[in-house]
Amino acid sequence: MIIPPLLKKEDTISIIAPSRFAEREKIVDFVDEVENRGFRIINSPELFSQYNQVGGTKEDRLNQIKFALENKKVKAVFCARGGFGLIDLLPELMDLDFTKNPKWWIGFSDCTVLHHVLQKQGLASLHASMPMQFKAQRAPKIRMSFNSIFEAITAEKNQLIGVDSKLTGPVYGGNLSMLYALSAANLLRIPDNAILFIEEVDEYLYHIDRMMRALCLAGHISNKLKAIVVGYITKPQDHKIPFGKTANEIIKEYADLVNTPVIFGIKSGHEHPNYAIKFGVDVTFASL
Repeated sequence: MIIPPLLKKEDTISIIAPSRFAEREKIVDFVDEVENRGFRIINSPELFSQYNQVGGTKEDRLNQIKFALENKKVKAVFCARGGFGLIDLLPELMDLDFTKNPKWWIGFSDCTVLHHVLQKQGLASLHASMPMQFKAQRAPKIRMSFNSIFEAITAEKNQLIGVDSKLTGPVYGGNLSMLYALSAANLLRIPDNAILFIEEVDEYLYHIDRMMRALCLAGHISNKLKAIVVGYITKPQDHKIPFGKTANEIIKEYADLVNTPVIFGIKSGHEHPNYAIKFGVDVTFASL
């Protein structure tokens, strides 16, 4: 696995909007934060493009990615936000060579698609909060989320994620819905002996069950995994007649079915603190 170089002061960072469109006024605080930390910002001219819900036409969004990829000064790339749109670019993303100029690609949720492309090419990346989530008031939990990003991309040390357990291994995965979509397209690949990380937001419990079952049937959730680690399952939905199980109970049922250990309580996903997790490389989950 290729690990991108760590950043140092005066290195350049770029922001892209390959999913939902970026709003200029909502990334100002993040830009200020980056510059206050001693880094520089350079963005594609298409960054604030908009086409319905997404960040411009397909060409606009690909141009943003290519701009960041091909600019050798850029050492880290933040997806502005999640939402929807990256799976629409998947064929073109698979044709790009992200290893020719390794850099940190950062985001989560819809960005699971991008992470998967990067890991298939043998490049580590960072599952973490995104610029439009950063607020000027700097609430403590938001500050913790973004501190974890800059520590991950600047500090020369193994990553430790706090949880009441002990586990080390290479991490893959992301948003459960996006993993399900990649599996449906026959494009999901999780290596043997990997730690599978999953998180989710605003999904019905029956759909969580459906996605877990499908991933089991497709062989992606199996006893070949080292473990499943579970981040926030945020705002799970139910009907008037209850489904009868919690999200964690559903996940544990399928983990037990394939005799795979499962760890809950990872503070990563659609809540704060959203601790950064390096994908594709060894990460330790243990008591801090």
